[in-house]
Amino acid sequence: MEISTLISIFYSNYNGKIDYDGIYKINDLIKRDLIKIEQVEICDKGEYLNVIDKLNAGEVKIIDYQGGSTGHSALKVIAEKYIKENFQQNVSVEQNYFGRIPDVLSADNQIIFECGDTDPWKIIEYFRNNDNLQIFVLLYISERQNFLRAYKFIKNVNDLKNILLDEHAESLNIIKNIIKSRK
Repeated sequence: MEISTLISIFYSNYNGKIDYDGIYKINDLIKRDLIKIEQVEICDKGEYLNVIDKLNAGEVKIIDYQGGSTGHSALKVIAEKYIKENFQQNVSVEQNYFGRIPDVLSADNQIIFECGDTDPWKIIEYFRNNDNLQIFVLLYISERQNFLRAYKFIKNVNDLKNILLDEHAESLNIIKNIIKSRK
């Protein structure tokens, strides 16, 4: 996958502060066939605009989808509906999950939706804690698009969690050794 494609996935609204280290790590995991990404159409543009209208009219309370603009709240509403309709799961919004706050999380903690601009390290950290997840990054829609789409990240190997934990431990050891050498 091209780096520019990953940037457009993780930064569909604003790309002023791109975390290239995170993007390159995701790219590395894809190239090593540890994870795979699938594009998923979530709903048509009209449904997205309808949700925004309902949020603006107060028919859906933005406070129930706290964190972000009206557009961001609309993505959360749509993610919630998608999980309920496609996975028959209730959801929580903006709840703690292993020290991170996913935008929308299924009741069984197996489906995560991150909406709009997303820290790529979240994907890695989620898989480091549970490699049986389906993680969706739901993009903001552009004027040219007719459908709201997401990218689904899923593991492509058994034991992904332990591979990521080992790599994380190795990185921490390198940092510890650098700090020790400065003393």
